[in-house]
Amino acid sequence: MGELYGFLIGWNLILEYCVDVASVCKALTNHIDRIYLDGDISAWQQKTASIPSEYFSEYVDFFSVALCLILTMVVAMGGKFSNVVNNFMTCFNLVCYISIIVFGSFSRDISYWYAVP
Repeated sequence: MGELYGFLIGWNLILEYCVDVASVCKALTNHIDRIYLDGDISAWQQKTASIPSEYFSEYVDFFSVALCLILTMVVAMGGKFSNVVNNFMTCFNLVCYISIIVFGSFSRDISYWYAVP
């Protein structure tokens, strides 16, 4: 009986991770497309791979699918390589946070710190 519970929990985790990765990849590609490319990729994908459905996205997001496949290959290469990539991304996040704090401290306005009654 315990093996059945383990099997169900294992597949539940795998499906949860798949949904998480797919949603993060979709959000990332939407942000990249809107911020850096002014919606050119989504306009092209709507023309070439549109899906007439009210339950799914309007188009197949090829960039998101490619990003999911790349992340899958990174994880499939093994724990050591996946750990190196994870450490690199963590260091990159720390550099981004520190740069936001440092550059934000130069453009501060102390008058916002005081509440006006």
